[in-house]
Amino acid sequence: MARSTIKISIDHRTVAAAADFVRLILEASKSNRTPELPSTANYDPYQLLGISKNATAEQVRKRYHQLSQVFHPDKQGGNLDAMKRLNEAHDSICKERGT
Repeated sequence: MARSTIKISIDHRTVAAAADFVRLILEASKSNRTPELPSTANYDPYQLLGISKNATAEQVRKRYHQLSQVFHPDKQGGNLDAMKRLNEAHDSICKERGT
């Protein structure tokens, strides 16, 4: 069976957003409580994805896919709660933009 290789380029903004994301998950796990999905009043979905508010729909989609490659629960080191937060942020942006 042939192996395929996927190359993902992650810039410093993606890494910073991912690090903040992991910090939130770890803080919640240390307190022995299930992390709650943030409401849009408690966080900025653009900041969570590490993009600017004037990012194009393609940039939003691309960043979401990059981060989902890191946090998807089926991936090694993935995290279901982190993936839920990513989905919430992406859905919030899409709903805000009407896409």
